[in-house]
Amino acid sequence: MNALRRRRPLAALLAVVLLWVLAGCSSIPLTGPVGTIAQPTVADDEESSLIRAYGPGTGDDAASIVSGFLAAGADSNDDYEVARKFLTPDLALSWNPTAGSLIVDQLPTPTPVSGDTAWRTSVKVVRTIDEHGVRLDADSEQSRSLNFTLKRVNGEWRIAAAPDGIMVRQADFDKVFTPITLVFYADAAATVAVPDPRWIARRKGLPTAVVAALMAGPAEYLRGVVTSAFPDGSALSITSVPVDDGTASVDLPAELAGRLSDQERRLMAQQLRLSLQNVGQVQRVQLTVDHTALDLGTEEQQPPEPVEPQVDASLVGLHDGKLVTSQNGQFTGLPGARDLPAKLDAPALALSGNGAAVLNAERTQLLGVGEGGKVTKLVTGGKLVAPSFDARSWVWTARSGAGNLIAARASGGKAAVLEPEWLKGITVRSVRVSIDGTRLAIVGEENNAAVVLLTGIVRDGGGQPSGLTSPLRLKSSVRPTDVEWASDATLVVYRPSATDMLAVETLGLDGTSSGWTQKLRGVTHLAVPIGGEQPVLAQTADGLYERKSGTWEQLDLGLTSPSYRG
Repeated sequence: MNALRRRRPLAALLAVVLLWVLAGCSSIPLTGPVGTIAQPTVADDEESSLIRAYGPGTGDDAASIVSGFLAAGADSNDDYEVARKFLTPDLALSWNPTAGSLIVDQLPTPTPVSGDTAWRTSVKVVRTIDEHGVRLDADSEQSRSLNFTLKRVNGEWRIAAAPDGIMVRQADFDKVFTPITLVFYADAAATVAVPDPRWIARRKGLPTAVVAALMAGPAEYLRGVVTSAFPDGSALSITSVPVDDGTASVDLPAELAGRLSDQERRLMAQQLRLSLQNVGQVQRVQLTVDHTALDLGTEEQQPPEPVEPQVDASLVGLHDGKLVTSQNGQFTGLPGARDLPAKLDAPALALSGNGAAVLNAERTQLLGVGEGGKVTKLVTGGKLVAPSFDARSWVWTARSGAGNLIAARASGGKAAVLEPEWLKGITVRSVRVSIDGTRLAIVGEENNAAVVLLTGIVRDGGGQPSGLTSPLRLKSSVRPTDVEWASDATLVVYRPSATDMLAVETLGLDGTSSGWTQKLRGVTHLAVPIGGEQPVLAQTADGLYERKSGTWEQLDLGLTSPSYRG
């Protein structure tokens, strides 16, 4: 194991990533939870739909016109030219196909409401995409009803009233939409990036759609959590972002550009470049005002590239019942360990240094161990879940079933107790903070069913947690009770059991998932490294195992309850 992994530039981290919600009165109605996905390069010739639809035929009846229009929504070529052919001339000009998308198992069959002029469709929605590409996967299929009004135009039926947005079959989803990762910052220093994935329909002008989404701000659950170089209300001066020889030209309103400092403009250009780097082969970004390039200074004046936070390979665990750290199989007792109770559980190690936290065996006390060895009671009472450190040295836990989450300063003092309304009725089983400190992953139980939640951490000016955003809900097939971060956009969830075979799953924040095929019985605890460069460890009654490519290999470390930093 390397003692310290080198910090990597952001470009290396944008592999898997996230999104939120749209609902407009005149749009196809959208609701549900979220995700993210691996980001491929989108070449110029890929910026069009892979679906080709057919326009209306002579003499088509009203039902065929509605059905044809719904099917044509998957064809974005030439600004949805085929879909617009099913509309009256007035509606063809005003209909907005990018207002939002319903993803369905099958396209519905329209039914008449009033003769041939009023029609309705009822459809089961499995996913929604909002106007800025935020993806939300429904917990269960949700019924939607859409209304259409038809009239004769030159003797042919055409749609005179229809909701904005499109409908796409789940089977065609990847042919119609392409994943794009927007980049925001963990704080105003702009040294750590937070990915915010979107799904945008493949079409000409894709860079324009990406820039518009970036200017509109982060997904709802990240609002108030991350920062952007773009002030609220930012917009393009013209609705076009041309790309010439790898350079995307973003034209800003003179008023916006004029009130920004040189450094703010540079951060804006950097955020644009990072968000556009896999779109239309964009390599550079040029900011312009009235098509005149802005001077962003020399290379030496540019802001440093954001990096993916890194942690070293240290483990914390119990050896002969004592709290120790371990690296390369060498144990080091933590200062102050002698002042801890004789029996301990669920140790955690700070992201840097030797600060630690641990529960007593009964899980009724959360104890902090400072750098100098001082032991402090951080939280007491109730049945506490395993602790997790964030990047600002707050230790997170929860009283299982109490409807709240708790963040305590590692050095002691009054803990922050957060009681969001959405947590009522959820019994928290496991909590873990993302390495950038912006998000909290939670596994709990609600109505006798397991739930996997992702919420943003709102902090006050001093960095103290002060609130939690409305969470995203991710789907898992293993009914998990525990969660770990594998990267800034990937979770590992599992259900420990002293007798059953290990049930574990990797969840991308895009809703994708993959089960682990390695069989191991009696796993009571997993230690999952962030970044994947260290081995996954599994604790069983007969010892510690290391995950290999095809199997599990038993280790002779004498370490129990291991945990990587965080």
